[in-house]
Amino acid sequence: MKKAEIIIDKYFLTGKVDKRIFGSFIEHLGRAVYEGIYQEGSALSDEQGLRKDTLALVRELQVPIVRYPGGNFVSGFRWEDSVGPKDQRPSRPELAWGVIETNQFGLNEFVDWSRKAGSDVMMAVNLGTRGPEDAKNLLEYCNFKGGTYYSDLRKSHGYEQPHDIKLWCLGNEMDGPWQMGHKTAAEYGRVAAETARLMLRQLLAEAPIWRCRLLVPGSIRFLTRLTIRWIIFLCISTMEIRRVTLRISLHAPKAWMILSPVWFPSVML
Repeated sequence: MKKAEIIIDKYFLTGKVDKRIFGSFIEHLGRAVYEGIYQEGSALSDEQGLRKDTLALVRELQVPIVRYPGGNFVSGFRWEDSVGPKDQRPSRPELAWGVIETNQFGLNEFVDWSRKAGSDVMMAVNLGTRGPEDAKNLLEYCNFKGGTYYSDLRKSHGYEQPHDIKLWCLGNEMDGPWQMGHKTAAEYGRVAAETARLMLRQLLAEAPIWRCRLLVPGSIRFLTRLTIRWIIFLCISTMEIRRVTLRISLHAPKAWMILSPVWFPSVML
């Protein structure tokens, strides 16, 4: 009988990797947010309703970056509903997972949670039911110092300093028919490219030397027809996108792959 031996030494290094490869994500799905990382009034939560036990575990894992708000959820996400006084936030039907979203945990709460967890924020924009204008406004709310409508709105919500989010997802898995606002490769390539251009122009208006990363997220399953479909989708859509973003996020439950050294793979745990 043949025998194999595996020796594991975490201190033996063969090269450096970008720490963001070990990133994760949180989505308004099941108990992931409500009762998972947020549970107002619980003895396990802090003064903001953030679960202290979950925060401790995330800090122990040293998760470098977390994507929000999803996931399929983002394709119906109205970020304006998730900010401001909680008693003024509307509850709406959430079509990705078939529940009522109360918006009691939203954008600003997530930024606070990420800081307490020691993680950076990767913010996803809705390219399913919304588009470039919404993404531009969200960027203004998050990253402008002040003096504009949405940055001043953020200040009125109690956040004087900008969130300074540097990594942005252009939609979520728009190649999948399960996605709200599902698009063909050409349709997605066009809207993602225009969104990226608008966001970059917005950034240049705020600070000429300010830099951020824009990435294209999509689904992939290995050795299936879905893999072939996604690769074709990727090739067609990036013909439009390549001039403004060359970072690809592949959502795979069991593995990940790099299509090019200049593309950034984000492993969603």
